Amino acid sequence: TADNGAIIDDEAKPDLVLSGSELDNIKSETVTCPLCQQSIDVDGSASADAALSAHIDHYQQRPIRRSTRLRTSSADAVKQEEALPEEKTSEQPTKRITRQASAKKSRKRPSPPVLRAVPVETKPAFDDLDEWAYEDQADEWIESGIRNMREMMERNESESPPGAEEYPGGLGIPAWINDRLFGYQRTGLRWMWELHTQEAGGIVGDEMGLGKTVQVCSYLGAMAASRKLDSVIIISPATMLQHWLNELKTWAPGLRRILVHASGEADGASRSLTPEMLRKLGKWLRKARRDRVNEAIDEQDYVDLDEDTFCGTGYVIVTTYENVRRMPDVISSHN
Repeated sequence: TADNGAIIDDEAKPDLVLSGSELDNIKSETVTCPLCQQSIDVDGSASADAALSAHIDHYQQRPIRRSTRLRTSSADAVKQEEALPEEKTSEQPTKRITRQASAKKSRKRPSPPVLRAVPVETKPAFDDLDEWAYEDQADEWIESGIRNMREMMERNESESPPGAEEYPGGLGIPAWINDRLFGYQRTGLRWMWELHTQEAGGIVGDEMGLGKTVQVCSYLGAMAASRKLDSVIIISPATMLQHWLNELKTWAPGLRRILVHASGEADGASRSLTPEMLRKLGKWLRKARRDRVNEAIDEQDYVDLDEDTFCGTGYVIVTTYENVRRMPDVISSHN
């Protein structure tokens, strides 16, 4: 027994604590047990203290049972402590499964890609495949072609320009061509015309750098201006295609240049030589000749316009041997 009136059991029995008011109740006829809250009747022959001691001894000798409230609370606490890790581990797979299901659902129904129109950059064409490109090129030649031609600085100062000339058979050499050729080049031009009249072929075998391409292009330009040429094909190594196009633009401005090679497809247009392409070119040439494009309409035009204005019309196919080998029938059947 402690000094404060508490009864302590070292064997884990319930503590019994009596307050002052409870001690006062013991002196009365009815005593309330502090353990079970049961009222104990005290008869006159026994003291209240003895009755309460007998009742407590009887209570302590019974098996100790926890109340339902305590049992439930402790059991729930144990269950919560044991279930807490399990709940965490069970939630994690649930979340993973949810994410996996969401990802699987997104894979089944992917959002449609957003298509945006991206402008394709194209470079200007090297040739005159488009009719409007040929018209622009011819107009540019008429306006400033002569001024942009190279001056023949190597010409002998004592040599006077020969001017316009007409060869036997009707080929006229305009002055703007004849005056800008070296003497040996004019000889080569005459020689090629003579071969043409004989329906023969030949080889221009000058040394490199002496202007063989210029001779051929000036010859074709004179043929176009004299209506002696409808169409021609130039077969060249791929490395020389651009060189031929440039010289044709200078010396044969009346010819519509058509490049048949993959290098000319930078503008996005196909450069395959087909019968349909040749038919369209033939139709265009007949219409241009009928309208007398780049030609004098009457005698007054020779007075009002410069001679280089009358560069004539025609078209030239510039390609490589490989392309010719692939389409021999298309080329051989064209006249």
